Amino acid sequence: MAPREARSGLLASPAGERPGLGPEAPDLSIVIPAYNERENMVPLFDELREVLARVGRSWEIVVVDDGSRDGTAEWAVRESSRDPRVVAVLLAGNHGQSAAIAAGLDHARGAVIVTIDADLQNDPADLPRRLAPPESPDVVSAVRAQRTDEDRGRRDRAQA
Repeated sequence: MAPREARSGLLASPAGERPGLGPEAPDLSIVIPAYNERENMVPLFDELREVLARVGRSWEIVVVDDGSRDGTAEWAVRESSRDPRVVAVLLAGNHGQSAAIAAGLDHARGAVIVTIDADLQNDPADLPRRLAPPESPDVVSAVRAQRTDEDRGRRDRAQA
């Protein structure tokens, strides 16, 4: 099935209507904005799935492709057709990380939503600690102490 037009003018995976919280909604949504991160997707998903299995909650992963040209979008669509817990949201062009996160939040159905970058600079192993009681979080957020992407300035200028 081909991707469909989403209400926000984006393309979304053929997962059908996403009615929001309900009996089939997962406990946890992981929103991943991605721009030209194809080489990182398999290792990220392998680690995420391992961590999510230990968390013991129902989950979904919402991958938002921000106009990648390296096969990230195609990979996300294939993964969403292989695993119903994966949702591929495809932006029609490169709109930047903030727009990608907003699109992911729009498609996420979980009671708790966590954002994580596709560039492997956020460690999925931190999730259980962040989600553990007694915190019972409304928002889970992290700050990178040291960035390691060497072309950050070039990317920021290209998205401006």
